[in-house]
Amino acid sequence: MKQLLYTLLALFAAVLPAMAQGDNTHVAVNVDGTPLESLLTEEQKAQVTHLTITGTLAEDDYAVLRELLTNQLEELNLRNADIDTLPAHAFECTLTRKDKERTVQLPKSLVYLSDYALNVNGSKCAFILSGIFPSFGKYPYGGVNRSNFRYTFLKLSEDNTRYKYENDAIYSLDGDTLYTPNDGEGIFFASGGKLAMDGTRAILGNAYEYAHIVRDAVIPASVDTIGDRAFAEVTTSYTTDGNPYFWLTCEATIPPKLGKDTFKDARFQKLFVPYESIELYKNAPGWNDFPIFAMPTSGITQTKHNGLMVKDNGNAYIVIAGQVIKHIRCYTVAGQQVMSLPTKSSTIEICKDNLPKPCAIMRISFADGTSETIKLKP
Repeated sequence: MKQLLYTLLALFAAVLPAMAQGDNTHVAVNVDGTPLESLLTEEQKAQVTHLTITGTLAEDDYAVLRELLTNQLEELNLRNADIDTLPAHAFECTLTRKDKERTVQLPKSLVYLSDYALNVNGSKCAFILSGIFPSFGKYPYGGVNRSNFRYTFLKLSEDNTRYKYENDAIYSLDGDTLYTPNDGEGIFFASGGKLAMDGTRAILGNAYEYAHIVRDAVIPASVDTIGDRAFAEVTTSYTTDGNPYFWLTCEATIPPKLGKDTFKDARFQKLFVPYESIELYKNAPGWNDFPIFAMPTSGITQTKHNGLMVKDNGNAYIVIAGQVIKHIRCYTVAGQQVMSLPTKSSTIEICKDNLPKPCAIMRISFADGTSETIKLKP
């Protein structure tokens, strides 16, 4: 009888690590080849809010995790799981509880995110990175059945010293590489218009993919490399009269090297570059897909904008056109109209004191029905 009891105890001890431990809200599971669903009780499936998993997940296990995230799960800890690749659509779901931010601790051993792996919709979800910055497929942050907002963002764990936070973004320790912006809202307000810090050399692939940028989009002069799909399907807002005002400025005198599909389906209407570099950009693959214009300059100079001459005389801008200007409208960077000026002249003076900060978007309509958009600094 004693021998039978010892045998039963030994068998129970053998299977104990694979069973879900803890109460019904805080559960720890070691997955050793047993389906995750069978390791959780029905009560735990309905109530678990904090789930820790070790071992190796099968592809079917991610369906269970998606269902839990969709409903009530608040924190998923995979930090010590034996996982180097997240499969396609691993966490693709639409969250029903939008009052709580979800947190997913990514495996420390992770090296690759497959297509759509972090495609969480409906509410913010923070993926915590404790290992190296992984490589990506396409749409790691979204793209399927999504609104024009990016709800997924990456954060560094407290003990991840491989990278640093700077201006709400993850950078290499030397600031040489931008890995991803991170403001936790999916709407990126570029600091001072810059999409990376001055001094940054490389913008990593997928960095702004499927992001919604509200404000100037300026690539600093130091950037010489931009990775695959870094700005793929970037979206923006429209002005109050329904006109898009989204353009890209690249301050680099030599066009940065682009990866594959860097600007695929991005909604940039125009590209502004240094005046002396216009021909270089017009002959650079990827860059020459955009209408290219000279960057606005400060000081008492003249800048050409598709037939316009803009002269800065210190206190005001003088806008000179080759035909009659019918109307000038001024917008803030958020798209709010702050000035509407009908006119019948080809020369207009605009006082800098009347321009909104940090810069004004001026939409100039001509008598022939065409229009032009420029930006001016106060």
